[in-house]
Amino acid sequence: MLCKQALPLRGHRNESAYTLDNDILNHGNFLATVQLMAKYDPIMAAHISSVQYKSQQRLKRLAKQGKTERKGRGGLVTYLSKTTINTLIQIMKNIIQEIISYEVSNAKYYSIQVDSTQDNTSIDQFSIIIRYVFKGIICERLLSVVPSNDGTRQGVFNLLSQTLEHHKIDPRKRLSDSTDGAASYYGQYKGLQSKLADVVDHHIHI
Repeated sequence: MLCKQALPLRGHRNESAYTLDNDILNHGNFLATVQLMAKYDPIMAAHISSVQYKSQQRLKRLAKQGKTERKGRGGLVTYLSKTTINTLIQIMKNIIQEIISYEVSNAKYYSIQVDSTQDNTSIDQFSIIIRYVFKGIICERLLSVVPSNDGTRQGVFNLLSQTLEHHKIDPRKRLSDSTDGAASYYGQYKGLQSKLADVVDHHIHI
């Protein structure tokens, strides 16, 4: 539900199990949804209660030893931790990408849109959007967002080619691409479009 509504799952803090009994804190959308379910589902409520108790006991033991809460999974399995949430997100991402790959393969032909932007760690994130017609419906899907360490024509081309190959998408079936006006993308002789045209001679750049 959270992914369908394009909502972030995790919060920035207060994700530890021992904090779940505090309704004032913002635990993030995933844990808040679990807490809401626990109000109406006795099995979920029992699990939350057990997790809170075990987490609090663990914290007390650490305090007696003069230690603070350890980072990482520790010895408490809750299925509510950030490690589990991140694993679920990764699984869902893989399933979605497999569906897109299957649909593109059946559509035969496709086009792409690419661009990149820096994240808050100053690393370029390269986004690949793919457009195709599947069962008579025009589809536009975000295929992947991958870190880019080389913004040159060759670097961007290699990253795009590796990503398409990873998802078993044939580069020879690409009809066109669209980019912004950045020289590494748009340049007719030294841009990405010239490298793409070398692979597919009927390739159109927009």
